[in-house]
Amino acid sequence: MGGAGKTTIARSIYNGMHMHFDKSHFCSNTRADFVKKGVVDMQKDIVRGMLGKLNKETEMDWEKKWKAAIKGINALIVLDDVDSKQHLEALHHPLCSSLGPKSVLIMTSRDRGVLLECTQPKDIFRIQGFDNRKHSERLFYWHAFLKAEPPAHLLQVSSRIIDACQGLPLSLKVMGAHLYGHNDESYWNESLLWLQQNETDIFKQLRISLNGLEPKQMEAFLDICCFLIGEEEGTACSVLQGCYGLGRTYLEVLTNRCLISIAEHESVGRFRQPTRIIEVHDHIRDMGRCIVQEEKRDRAWDEVTAENILKDEKARSTLRGLSISSDFSFPKEATKCGSLPHLKILVVKQVYDLQWKGIWAAMFPTKNFLEKVRCEELRWLKWRDAPFQDVPVGICPKSLRVLDLVGSEIRRVPMQIGSLTNLQRLDLTNCSKLKRFDSRIGKLKDLRYLNFERCRHVELLKEEIDGLQSLELLSLHNCKSLRTLTSLATTLRTLRLNRCKCKSLESLKASLPNLRDLTLRRFEKLKEVDCEGCGSLEYLVLDSCSGLERLQVVLRLLSVALLV
Repeated sequence: MGGAGKTTIARSIYNGMHMHFDKSHFCSNTRADFVKKGVVDMQKDIVRGMLGKLNKETEMDWEKKWKAAIKGINALIVLDDVDSKQHLEALHHPLCSSLGPKSVLIMTSRDRGVLLECTQPKDIFRIQGFDNRKHSERLFYWHAFLKAEPPAHLLQVSSRIIDACQGLPLSLKVMGAHLYGHNDESYWNESLLWLQQNETDIFKQLRISLNGLEPKQMEAFLDICCFLIGEEEGTACSVLQGCYGLGRTYLEVLTNRCLISIAEHESVGRFRQPTRIIEVHDHIRDMGRCIVQEEKRDRAWDEVTAENILKDEKARSTLRGLSISSDFSFPKEATKCGSLPHLKILVVKQVYDLQWKGIWAAMFPTKNFLEKVRCEELRWLKWRDAPFQDVPVGICPKSLRVLDLVGSEIRRVPMQIGSLTNLQRLDLTNCSKLKRFDSRIGKLKDLRYLNFERCRHVELLKEEIDGLQSLELLSLHNCKSLRTLTSLATTLRTLRLNRCKCKSLESLKASLPNLRDLTLRRFEKLKEVDCEGCGSLEYLVLDSCSGLERLQVVLRLLSVALLV
């Protein structure tokens, strides 16, 4: 049963137990991610979550070597929302045959039959929502009134609404959040009538929670349901702000209504702080997508929907969001299309085996189509492992807010980078062929997130960094040309520098009042670190800084210190 609290219980168990194992990983939304990412990417996520990284040899021969990489490790693994035998064969079976004898594997599923494929009935715990009336009351009252008791005039109708929710935590939370701030008993009675009329249809029950949303808030909710689930909070903020003028405010509104949640997930890599990720219950997600299919037809999150919309010239002209794979076969009706005038979100999933990378990339029809189409209103381009050496001009317009080309084949930062004055997030992590860097990046006054991790051939100059006066996160790798950090933006909150063999940088004195997270790795010549000017510092990592002799920090403000 959906909405009964399976994920919440699994997450609670995981949070209370994971520290007792050598490694751990929580795989949320298995069913949805299996479709969105594919088998191999899901397996990689699990291994990265356990080990922190993947070595090249394992990646190149994944099918044979990924199980060897986790062989014998005693781990706690949670697979949330498993719903097919295919999931078991791709994830459960290889994990069970590879992990150590003290490992624990927890799975949640709506289908008892799936679980019986791999375990005994005695090992299955059935969850049907709250069977304790007090638990239902407590959850509903706190969401509806922010206290443990309702006002006297709403006591009776509250009790009837709790009955209508049938003990389902999701319904109790969403209805409570929907009714919060309304003291008119007639409004409550109308909501009760809606629940009673739709007691067997949870979609229709939840639909009432959308009443009262402003038009732009509704559009933001639909964007999240179709494209932003699993993305970082910062990405979602920038995308929504670019589309509707407000980002964080709309996320807060939707969170308060229990339509979305923002959860802290473990970050991949050593000593990384948790990442805040957008989550939506699958019932609410499906409700949002159902609205798009039945009423709007302006977003395509899967290829069946994409094909139907792209065939229709009218629907194509109003398309706002598109998520496809690189081997998507465009319908004939769309091949002569010169522009997608209202497209704001474009997500492309690159598909090919690693051993073919770079050999037949040019054959992908999505690449060929997007090289000639213009998307002047685009706000978010996400194309990881993209096969092109230069970003097509048509999908890199001035309106762009988020550019995510992680792992792509590009050899230089887009030539038009200086004109992307609205850009807030630029992620070129692991673009190993990137060599040329356009100095005009310093003109991006609104850029807040800049990530060049594992771009080993890029040399970023001080003058280029100095111009980024709104920067909040800077992550660089192998930045040999960096000579000083004295002119960094005071807005900076996270600074990560890795393998910086700067011969002249022996002393680092940072005066960054907003800096919370400082990571320095392999600064071989660094002798002194003075962080007394970083009054907000909470998290410090000094890894393999073998020459370090002196460290100054404001200990009364430093909540976490990891020195390696």
